[in-house]
Amino acid sequence: MNTSVSPKGQVTIPKTIRNEFSIKSGTKMSWEINFEDNVIVLYPKSPQKQSKESLQEKIKRAQRLAKQSNLKAAYLKEKRTEIKLENNKL
Repeated sequence: MNTSVSPKGQVTIPKTIRNEFSIKSGTKMSWEINFEDNVIVLYPKSPQKQSKESLQEKIKRAQRLAKQSNLKAAYLKEKRTEIKLENNKL
């Protein structure tokens, strides 16, 4: 899944993700920056409904979301580009 940043610096969270995490209008969000991995993490701060799903179910849900968003393909493409650039420097 891809989104764009608006001229006001706003980003739309895709509906499938909003539904999966019960993110509604007014939900407070928190940002984390991981400079080492060059990643920005966004997560809801508002109390969410308590889930009784097991760790295994949470892992499966995360895998399903990652598959939908093609994160693996994007990561591999980026790594291939880095390798090509590195090889060109040698």
